[in-house]
Amino acid sequence: MFERFQLHRLSIAALTVASLDALTTYYFLTQQLGIEQNPILAQLVGKSIWWIPVYIVLPKLLLAVMPQSCKRSFAIFFITVCGTLAVNNTIKICGGPWLLDTIDLRWILLLSLVVAAAFYFTENIPGLYDHQSLANALGIAVGWVCVFVLIEAGFLALGCILDGNVG
Repeated sequence: MFERFQLHRLSIAALTVASLDALTTYYFLTQQLGIEQNPILAQLVGKSIWWIPVYIVLPKLLLAVMPQSCKRSFAIFFITVCGTLAVNNTIKICGGPWLLDTIDLRWILLLSLVVAAAFYFTENIPGLYDHQSLANALGIAVGWVCVFVLIEAGFLALGCILDGNVG
């Protein structure tokens, strides 16, 4: 499930775009141009502004230890989502309207998921010749999706703990 630590171009691009998203989010919030719309990040930022890079960038470092079969697809997903959010923040910082008021974030997430899944299947399925290999490839991808869902749940739990909303 884990590979040797290795960053390729798409992983570096994903980390760069996530860093840009974190930087624009930081600027947007510190200049009081609005409020954070992500409820998990908003809860963390309420305690410390330093949660921005931890929440946005740190999970993307897992791209470096993903199997090759998943690495590119997840990087494409992160580039698409973080890139859209960074552009949205930049437009608002420059005084423009919210991009996400025009294009709902759910559509961005769905489109990113479809593009990443299409990339995953076109990259991996031609090399799979039997049902067992296909099941293994899908199991690995689903496993990594679960890892990121658990990370998100961990940040949610951490936000609740920091707010004292436990039990």
